[in-house]
Amino acid sequence: MSSRFLFQVRIWLGRRPKEEDLDEEVQSHLRMAAQDRMKEGESSEEARMSAVREFGNVGLVKEATRDMWGWRWLETLRQDIRFAVRMLRRSPGFTAVAVLSLALGIGANTGVFSLINTLMLRLLPVRDPASLVELLHQYPGEPRMNGYSWQSYEHFRDHNHVFSGLIGFSPARFDLRGEGLGAQTVDGEYVVGGFFQVLGVKAA
Repeated sequence: MSSRFLFQVRIWLGRRPKEEDLDEEVQSHLRMAAQDRMKEGESSEEARMSAVREFGNVGLVKEATRDMWGWRWLETLRQDIRFAVRMLRRSPGFTAVAVLSLALGIGANTGVFSLINTLMLRLLPVRDPASLVELLHQYPGEPRMNGYSWQSYEHFRDHNHVFSGLIGFSPARFDLRGEGLGAQTVDGEYVVGGFFQVLGVKAA
């Protein structure tokens, strides 16, 4: 596989010499065919025309030969890119709008996918994440909520006969200080005592 890949690369990089060789090969074939007909008594012009008719469409023969070299699609891609670059150079305003539109589109798609991947596709880095369950409560006509009082948590914890463990946390902000560092406010959480043990992770 790798040797064939390198062979095709060498062919593509040496495209110009091979094109020249192909032209010379075609012309040589036509000259020899014309000479054979001239020996049979045809004039130079008649012999040349007969040789071309017998050889067929020169352009098609060259195309078939190029296809046998392989990587025809790469040559076509190179030509398309060169044409696109020339067109974009002629219209700098259109080029700027096109590049900006592509950048915004790619950036927006990347951001949306990153969010979906984080929230919906990627599993949480805990032990057995597929078995996690979130408790929610909802009254008729109200949006669902997962906020509970400490008394409710204690009731669920003490009367739990279904889950292997029950955790609770409360978002908070903390002032962080250290040697040589000024006070910084960071986001964090108050968590219950068995938080890390139930999730199967260690505190940083």
